[in-house]
Amino acid sequence: MKFFRKSILLKILGIFLSILVLSMVTLITYVSVDSKNMMNAFVSQTQRLIAAQLERSSEILFHNTERTLLSISRERSARDVLVSETYQQMLVEDFKKYQEMNTSITALMMGTDDDQFFIYPTSRQSKDYRPTEQIWYQKAMENRGRVVYTSPFIDETTGETVIVIATTVNKDFGVVGVVGAMLSVDLFQQMLEYIQIGNTGYAFAVDSEGDITAHKDARKIGTSLLGSTFFDKIQTIEQDFLTEVIDNQKQTMSFQANFRTGWHFVVAMEYEEIQHEIYKMILKNVFVFIGVLLIASLLSLWLAGSIVKPIRALANCMKQVQKGDLSVRIPVKLQDEIGELMHDFNRMIEQVRGLVQEIDYTCSTLMKSSSEYYAMADNNAATAQQVLASVSNISSGSDQQSVAAQKILSQIQAFASQISKITHNANHASDQALSNAKINITGIQMMQQLHANSQNNMDYVEQGVLEIEGLQHKSEAVVKIMQSIEKVAKQTNLISFNASIEAARAGEHGRGFSVIASEIQQLAQEVEMLSKKTYGYLAEMISQVAQTADSMKKTQKASCDEHTSMLEAEKILETIKDTSHVIEQEMQALYKSIDCMNEEKHHILEAVEEIAGISEEATAATQQIHAGVERHVKNNDTALSASEQLLNAAKSLKQKVRRFKI
Repeated sequence: MKFFRKSILLKILGIFLSILVLSMVTLITYVSVDSKNMMNAFVSQTQRLIAAQLERSSEILFHNTERTLLSISRERSARDVLVSETYQQMLVEDFKKYQEMNTSITALMMGTDDDQFFIYPTSRQSKDYRPTEQIWYQKAMENRGRVVYTSPFIDETTGETVIVIATTVNKDFGVVGVVGAMLSVDLFQQMLEYIQIGNTGYAFAVDSEGDITAHKDARKIGTSLLGSTFFDKIQTIEQDFLTEVIDNQKQTMSFQANFRTGWHFVVAMEYEEIQHEIYKMILKNVFVFIGVLLIASLLSLWLAGSIVKPIRALANCMKQVQKGDLSVRIPVKLQDEIGELMHDFNRMIEQVRGLVQEIDYTCSTLMKSSSEYYAMADNNAATAQQVLASVSNISSGSDQQSVAAQKILSQIQAFASQISKITHNANHASDQALSNAKINITGIQMMQQLHANSQNNMDYVEQGVLEIEGLQHKSEAVVKIMQSIEKVAKQTNLISFNASIEAARAGEHGRGFSVIASEIQQLAQEVEMLSKKTYGYLAEMISQVAQTADSMKKTQKASCDEHTSMLEAEKILETIKDTSHVIEQEMQALYKSIDCMNEEKHHILEAVEEIAGISEEATAATQQIHAGVERHVKNNDTALSASEQLLNAAKSLKQKVRRFKI
């Protein structure tokens, strides 16, 4: 199960085969049930049609025979048969004439109430034949004025099975006798001989008394069905399709009633034969299903492989990019959506690669500038310490000068020596101040250059963020398009479902359209499934792009922090520059004081008080210089710390960039 959940190939193959199997099983079930219904309907319709044709043929035979009998009963020879022998001879001649006109009639005969019997052909004449004792005569007399039909019986003269159609001959509101037409059962046997329904189908006729009047099997003629369930059913309805057990075999039957005679013409077929044909059709459907399933499995395996293979290649490249390898590229051979995705991936990697190269170049420049700035700040700090020591010495000398003001007369030489030292130290401090000012100017220029580089780096990072966000928006637009495709697939599926319903309502006329609707529905389901899968892949890609965008934004924030630190360092260097300018001004004032002292050395004795005042002024100025130098040292320490932080940040950024393989 874990492997199934992790493998897209098995997911696509499993879903496709599941849908195919379910569709094919449903289709085979539907086709099998429909085939069964069609087979039953076909057999039923065929049996009904044959039964109706038998009834119609028999109806024509019976109708012609009745017309013949009615015509004979109206002949003068029949009505006056008892008047003289002449009419008796004329009756036989009329029988011959009508028998030649209707060859279906085996014999024409007439019996009277005094047992006179006339028949054609005359070869069937029997001296012992008493018509009044025959069923046909008795039945006709019981139904005077109507045509009656007898059940099959064996003719005493010929020994063949026959039926008789008879009616009374009326004259002057009385009955002269009964005229009858004899029909051979073989005539009906010939009608049933060519009826073939499958291997077991057959037809037979049953009269109104339940006797079989005709059957494919001559041995069953005359068999009575009176009292059977089948005979009770066919007596109540005109035409129907039944399933009954006859001769211990389940059979399907269709029958047609003839209202003229009360006969029922039945067409039967063994139920097992129908079921066997249905099973053969279902077995063919199963074999077709297995073949289609094998072909569809191969096609689905090929289709799933064609989809999964490029996705796996894309996933492998993403893993290499995750490890930092930006030199990877995907060979694109497809022209579909997956091919476009691969093109977009290659373009994205190319853009990220260029961005990382620019960041790497900027890091190298930043490290170089930071190192130079750090070295200058360190040198500036050393110079500031020396200036502070010199100013401390000046301050100490000024204090001693103030204390020894009362002893100036005795220490004039020492004072002159101190003035020389002060002059020397002042010159040295002036030189250091000028050097410090130059160093500060150089540092400011370097910081400005570093500031420009940092601004360019921020622009590159911001451009990368905008490009990644644009890629993210494009990916989201593709997701919306896939959602629209999925919506269209669902609507197509619904339309095909409605079309299937309408096709089912249309019956036979909508069968072809039903198949088309089913194919459209299957295609819509496949499109919907592929849309969902593609949507999942795009969602994963959007997540990866979002992570990349987040990393770029973090890089942008780090660049902004570095830019802020550079601005602060630049401000510190400006402060150092201003402080150096103040020191230079103070040193110029000191120069003036020392020059005055050198010019007025020969007046020292006369201006001791002035010297004392000058000493106090010098002490105050020295203290101010000392305070300014201390501030300069502190500012320089701050600049040194900022440059160190900037250098560390550049090294950290450089290490992060080195994880990418360009």
